[in-house]
Amino acid sequence: MKYAKQLLAIIAMFILLVSCTHDDGQYELIASEKSLPADFYEIAFVRKEVPFFYYGVTKAENQSQYEKSWDFYRLEKKRPSENFNEKNVFFIGLEESGSCPIELVDITVNSKNEAMTIELNDSGGACTADATPRTSVIEIDKDISKDLKNAIMVEEDLETTIPIDYYNALKND
Repeated sequence: MKYAKQLLAIIAMFILLVSCTHDDGQYELIASEKSLPADFYEIAFVRKEVPFFYYGVTKAENQSQYEKSWDFYRLEKKRPSENFNEKNVFFIGLEESGSCPIELVDITVNSKNEAMTIELNDSGGACTADATPRTSVIEIDKDISKDLKNAIMVEEDLETTIPIDYYNALKND
């Protein structure tokens, strides 16, 4: 019985440590759907060199921006509640292959809290060349995300720096 209690204590500590260090506290994925804004290709940032990736990143700092962004990105799932006193929410729109979905591998914020690096990876294999929509929604602590100006998208070992854009409709709250 004594060993069982010790084993349970060790397992509990391991679970606690793993859960605390899973994403280094930088971000939490709160939604991911196959959707994009209706006018995505008119407003998206387009990589200047081949491959021509399309990206859009929107920051919501309050409930009104969050609700507008959720609708703007045409997300269908129920919108989770957020605490905007502690968190900011980011909507990341991009294209992915229909046969190789994109995964957010990691998101880190630089030491000056001015840029976040978003590492993307497809599931590999024989990917089709079709472009299907993907919007991921993440939350980041307000203390480290309040001054973010750029997102550095890392896809296929290529870095693309894009401005975090509130879109004009969201600026005029």
